[in-house]
Amino acid sequence: VLIGDGSSPPIIGTGDSFIKQRNVTLPLHDVLLVPSLTKNLVSISQLTKQFPVNCEFSNVDFCVKERETGKPMITGRRKGDLYVLSPSPELHYSHRFKSRSADTWHQRLGHPQTIALQLLKNKGLIDVVGKVKYEHLCDSCQLGKLNKLPFSSSKHSSSAIFEKIHCDLWGPAPILSIGKF
Repeated sequence: VLIGDGSSPPIIGTGDSFIKQRNVTLPLHDVLLVPSLTKNLVSISQLTKQFPVNCEFSNVDFCVKERETGKPMITGRRKGDLYVLSPSPELHYSHRFKSRSADTWHQRLGHPQTIALQLLKNKGLIDVVGKVKYEHLCDSCQLGKLNKLPFSSSKHSSSAIFEKIHCDLWGPAPILSIGKF
């Protein structure tokens, strides 16, 4: 990948994706994963090579049309120096993910109570493989519910400076700090 400033950022993988707009879904193959790019870019050359389409650009918008019929498939608007796809509304973002277990959904959604997972499953907002178990409590949730007992009340009260000294005795530290000490 060669970008406008002449640099070539590293590609860490390839895969498949798709562009979906209106009733059209264009599957994209050999999509490059370049983490240093802040925008998802589409190669018009690759698009016209993979599909029988024509691309029309103006100073305000663009349109990808079927080559034979001229029917618009994908449209977008110009934003600065880039042409941006018009967003297509998605019913539920969670439907983009494959079905998973209740444990995975529990972790993905920030460790909600099992009743919340059951409610989302019943409304069809998440696709849970298997049953939502009410007795389940993950390790993170267990640790989050721990609490520490307060210190016992002391009957002794200091009456002079340095009558009682509190200190932590520990060291040497096995790992250096940022300041190298």
